[in-house]
Amino acid sequence: MADKTSIASLSQDILAYVATLEIRYGEKEQEVTALKLKCAQLELSVAQAQTLPAHPIPCVASSTSSADSYASRLKLPKGKPPLCVQSKGPAVIVYPNNEAIKSSDETKTELQKAVQPGTQGIKIHSVRKVGNSGIVVQTATVEAAQKLKAAVPPSLKVSDPKSRRPLVAARNLRSDPPATDFLEDLYRINLSDDPDWPKDKFNESCRVAFKKGRRNGPRTTVVMECTSALRDKLFGLGSVFIGWDEAAIRPSGEALQGGIDGVRQMWRDWASCRRVPVGYTVLRHMQAL
Repeated sequence: MADKTSIASLSQDILAYVATLEIRYGEKEQEVTALKLKCAQLELSVAQAQTLPAHPIPCVASSTSSADSYASRLKLPKGKPPLCVQSKGPAVIVYPNNEAIKSSDETKTELQKAVQPGTQGIKIHSVRKVGNSGIVVQTATVEAAQKLKAAVPPSLKVSDPKSRRPLVAARNLRSDPPATDFLEDLYRINLSDDPDWPKDKFNESCRVAFKKGRRNGPRTTVVMECTSALRDKLFGLGSVFIGWDEAAIRPSGEALQGGIDGVRQMWRDWASCRRVPVGYTVLRHMQAL
């Protein structure tokens, strides 16, 4: 029974992580839409500039007319205001609270029976399905998220998306040690002499997220989920000793907290700890992710 409970809890955490990534993916799509709008505005301005005479007749500008400048040429014509892209608020994850609800569609229907956005003034962007018969409700504001949580009926339960710790990779191990042995060697050989890192603090700050390796290859990469403090410590070491191997410490290519920007930021953090030029680091190592 305890194993089933722990598996269910782990499934909830994984689904919360997936929901968080979906939300951040939607935010990046929104940023891309805003950038496309800016590009369209610039193209329109360039087209208007190209239609101007090659040698305009000089004139004396009156006090009421604006000076001809790049800023004035980049302005949109009157009557065509730029589109306003609204920002998104917090996401609310809703799961069934009884066994009678067996699908995400039933969860959505149950929530819609209890919540009336128009009457209660709740601004909702979208609703997505997730595992375990849950749904992710993307709200527009913090106030809307609070109102939604307060209106959820007893037949449902609310969960907030969980943030993920930084991912750090110990690369190219010749062996494939079990997770417990890997963590034991990582601490005993590399960190036990550091008074800032007692064993209890290390155990709370690190866990093995997963392993990966090339198909039929002899090398293994162990990806750890660490706190920011331990990540900086490992980046400062540059490499760690595990059993008979020495593994290079690098940011993991699965650092998707902030999309490609998140990966670049992790490389900047690594470069800062290793005192490597940032531009060199990003250009050289992004291809290896």
